[in-house]
Amino acid sequence: RLHVCLQGCGMKKYKRVEIKWEDANANHGWSNEVGRVAPSSNVGYLLSETKHQVTICFGLGKSQLLCVLAIPRSCIKEVKELRDE
Repeated sequence: RLHVCLQGCGMKKYKRVEIKWEDANANHGWSNEVGRVAPSSNVGYLLSETKHQVTICFGLGKSQLLCVLAIPRSCIKEVKELRDE
């Protein structure tokens, strides 16, 4: 279970990362085309990394996280840390 302490814990500085990964893709209805995976890319704050998944969020509040996204490791092509310029 993921637990992130935001308020009252000194507001840890989270790394900003870009994750390039492949997502499932589906057609709805009848089609003549064969399905393909969808290349995806997300930028967010790195919350946790395990052998099974990488979890990011898109925004940090004083006591809440905005849009938490857990991506399976098997779908990830690249994780790149973004530096402030």
